[in-house]
Amino acid sequence: VGGLSALVSLDDGMPHNPNVGGYFSILRDKRLYRDLITASRRIEEMAVAGAQSPQDALTAALASIGAIGGTANGSGGFSVASEIIRAAGGLQKYLDGLEVGGVQTGFPRFDALTGGIGPGELWIVAAETGGGKTTFVSQIMQQVAASGVPVAIASLEMTNREVLDGMICRNGGINTRHIRIARARFVAAASAREVAALPIHFCDMAALTIPRLMASLRKLKAEHGVALAMVDYLQLMPTVGRFGTRAEAVASLTRGLKLGAMELGIGIVAISQLSRGEKNIRRRPVLSDLKESSSIEQDANFVGFLHGDWQEEEMEWYPWELIAAKRRGGPVGSIGMEWQKATGTFRER
Repeated sequence: VGGLSALVSLDDGMPHNPNVGGYFSILRDKRLYRDLITASRRIEEMAVAGAQSPQDALTAALASIGAIGGTANGSGGFSVASEIIRAAGGLQKYLDGLEVGGVQTGFPRFDALTGGIGPGELWIVAAETGGGKTTFVSQIMQQVAASGVPVAIASLEMTNREVLDGMICRNGGINTRHIRIARARFVAAASAREVAALPIHFCDMAALTIPRLMASLRKLKAEHGVALAMVDYLQLMPTVGRFGTRAEAVASLTRGLKLGAMELGIGIVAISQLSRGEKNIRRRPVLSDLKESSSIEQDANFVGFLHGDWQEEEMEWYPWELIAAKRRGGPVGSIGMEWQKATGTFRER
């Protein structure tokens, strides 16, 4: 076969020790390409066959792609402590991250109590109908964006224009009933220019499932660095698949939001309704009042309620309360708030 000289030359094309790391990286990249080709062919076959509903096919396709992403980590997604610290940029930056905490909401006492909205966390904000939950979370998103942090708002209840109108009124101190009146046009125009400059991304897609939401958020994070997302509201999201009870369907939504937040490394704030019933009128809500599923409480890192004494007379600022009913790894409590319903603005008392 060539004698001793051929035998000695067999390793001529092999990489030398200093290049082994790069060589393995090439092998790993080629393997990912092959896996992507295989998954793409399976997805194409599944779509052509049409044996599943489009929603189920989409879920299966995302799962197959996600499984490939999991193999990119050498330990199948597991990391030792030293790798986590190294990924954060070293020990000092890791400790700095513990001190800074999550995204600050813009409400100082609230942030001091909760430590902010951390990456991978699911927050739930609930209230009765008309209790200000959408207004409050929308204000948080606006204040976070004003600090320079890109955010995303997915509304299944209101159009993008309605959400934007609320932000313009809040920013300019404009009565929401007067925004389309001619005399408020100048102030509204100035306020709109300021709001338009904020890094806020809106979505009002009616059939926004968890897979579609996560695909959109994944793209927004990659392209714009979105760190926080709002979902308004939880019970309006369509589910993918069939469930025996409504509680199981809502559980799949909260679990999907939680897993999506962890996968993307962003915070998600979902708005939830309280159970309708006489028992909830004019009393402080508790965790058992969350509508349709106990999994909302179980999956959430934070659960907050907005509650106030309904006043018949017209007031500029209505006394309100923000109740931190659950904070995983942190304290609970309540914070006095005031709500200016005319402009859709909350402030701490």
